[in-house]
Amino acid sequence: MRLNSYSKREGPSFNPRFLVKWMANKRWSLHSGIGLNEQVIRRLQRQNLFFNTADVWALASNENEVPVLRSRQINSGISWRKDQWKVQADVFWVMKEGVIEDVMLLNGLTAPLSNQNYLNGTGNTYGAELLLKKEEGKHSGWLAYTFTYNLNDFNLPSEDLIPSLFNQLHEFKAIYLFRKGPWKAAATWVYGSGIPTTDYLGTYQVDLLPNQSTNWPGFGALLGSRLPAYHRLDLSGDYGFSWGGANVFLGLSVFNVYDRLNVRDQQFYVSGVSQSGLNVELSQIAYLGFTPSLQISVKW
Repeated sequence: MRLNSYSKREGPSFNPRFLVKWMANKRWSLHSGIGLNEQVIRRLQRQNLFFNTADVWALASNENEVPVLRSRQINSGISWRKDQWKVQADVFWVMKEGVIEDVMLLNGLTAPLSNQNYLNGTGNTYGAELLLKKEEGKHSGWLAYTFTYNLNDFNLPSEDLIPSLFNQLHEFKAIYLFRKGPWKAAATWVYGSGIPTTDYLGTYQVDLLPNQSTNWPGFGALLGSRLPAYHRLDLSGDYGFSWGGANVFLGLSVFNVYDRLNVRDQQFYVSGVSQSGLNVELSQIAYLGFTPSLQISVKW
């Protein structure tokens, strides 16, 4: 049971969770759980063609009309274990209320939170996870795959169900760990399919006055396209030894070894105005590229 209370909100919020595990024998086990969660600190993502708008963190309240995100999660799974090896499979279902989505870039679309330029609706997330893990020994690590399907419903008569902004259908992780004496090394490779995005399609002509018109930007379906896939390789190693009564650790790590350009988000902005209308350009926000780092730790 988790209890949260905020000075600017009326009353506490209760987040109960319940988990059951049954050991069929020494190798096989089944587990199932249910949980209720509330998220009152919301990340509001905004886009504006004319201003550089950063994400905003806001406390959900009736004053700013930002709803609390409430979710109910049900999950079940099965696991098998033998010596140093473990295999586990899980399925899950999450039902959400208070889902919000920015519609600043969509023309002529109204929403319950129209003064905030947000849609307010519900959502469902379905998924499955597979895990293969070697837990001990000089060589260890794990392989993990996750499938997630997430759709939101904003009760718009002209729109179908809309994918969640974080609806990454496929994610795969491969992690290798090596230990021998004072030496440790690790390699991590991560792959994730592209997350949804809204495409800029170009401009269309709008008639203003007789014999006068301008070009106005047009956009595709809300979150109807996807960004390129995300993947990277990380390498690290460290060596520990004793010196003058202290334990010293030297480590070297490289994030994104092959310097993959992983796009986190794309935003559109007006770079100027011409006789034909607005000039719209694309700005891509990327994660870190090739990033080496050196660590030195001394403990007494």
